[in-house]
Amino acid sequence: MRLGGLASPAVKTKTLLKFVLVVGGFALVCALAVAFRMYRVHEQTGEWRMRPDADPPILYVDGHLYRRTHRVPARLPWLHATSKDTDLGGGLLLLPTSSTDTAPAIIQVRTHERFYDYRLAG
Repeated sequence: MRLGGLASPAVKTKTLLKFVLVVGGFALVCALAVAFRMYRVHEQTGEWRMRPDADPPILYVDGHLYRRTHRVPARLPWLHATSKDTDLGGGLLLLPTSSTDTAPAIIQVRTHERFYDYRLAG
């Protein structure tokens, strides 16, 4: 109700409360979306980030878990580039060309001219 051209205190309070609820609800939805994304990245790469590195600490390839061991100066000669990239980060996988049913013990990931060894876990 307007009194002399000004809104009553009750109207101002209701308007402010609506504004706070809308902004608070939007902030809550955004926070939940960020938390969900970080959880998904952590599940796949072991990193608590919004976007993983191209060389994550852990890597799943064809259902097998690999762990990054160290940076190496060059590509191993028996590994060749594949069309696969890492789950989320975009590094190029280097896998053996032989097609066996067993998972390779060592694979590499190439990122920006760096190579990282990954060893089969377990």
